[in-house]
Amino acid sequence: VNWLGRALQGDLGRSFSSNMLVADLLQDRMRNSAILLVGSLIIAIPLGIGIGIISAVRSGTVFDRAAMGSTLVAANIPTFVFGLGLVLVFAVQLRWFPVQGMYDLRGEGGRFDLLRHLVLPAFTTAIPPAAIIARLVRSTMLETMNQEYIKAARANGLPERTITMRYALRNAMPPIVTITGLQIGFLLGGAVFTEYIFAWPGIGRLFFDAAMKTDYPVLMAVLMIFSALIIFSNLLVDVIYTLIDPRITLS
Repeated sequence: VNWLGRALQGDLGRSFSSNMLVADLLQDRMRNSAILLVGSLIIAIPLGIGIGIISAVRSGTVFDRAAMGSTLVAANIPTFVFGLGLVLVFAVQLRWFPVQGMYDLRGEGGRFDLLRHLVLPAFTTAIPPAAIIARLVRSTMLETMNQEYIKAARANGLPERTITMRYALRNAMPPIVTITGLQIGFLLGGAVFTEYIFAWPGIGRLFFDAAMKTDYPVLMAVLMIFSALIIFSNLLVDVIYTLIDPRITLS
């Protein structure tokens, strides 16, 4: 209770291991983690929705079977295993991307250098949530496209693209928004391992190091931040519901 009272006033205590203020430790790392989280969301949401829509439209084809098989595997592979695989292929063998940190120590930094360092961590964190989103989008779209109003739209001669994007996808959005909002927690959990594997200086790596050192003030502060982000994402989902489904607004 005493800790929570001080935390609400901005005092998160001092780290046991470094004797620094926890708030100072979190300041820069929160920005770094935000960059990784936004990059992962930019990859996961369009990729998952795109694969799900194409699989639903081409249900039963070779693409559909290959996509659903791949997403089943990707959704169940641990984040650290997937990250190590990307490192071996794209960093060690092909040498396309750097493997550690946010910037090249020998260079001047900059946005391009940051993007090169961001690619592998962002994909490592984004692929499992993207796979889950894709599978839900496919199942939701298939259910929606069998509704009577979709059959009526086809009977009236509307283009298939218009039927899919304007009618089917729009009515399938509520459950898609729900599962996408829930993936925020998955991304935060995966970021702990991602940041450790790629030496990304964010709060996930700070959390891992604090757990190894039993640094309780740091652990409690990071858990509080993670919890606040998950609560905020759930609140944001409720707000988006009212924008995409007028029935909720009227009720």
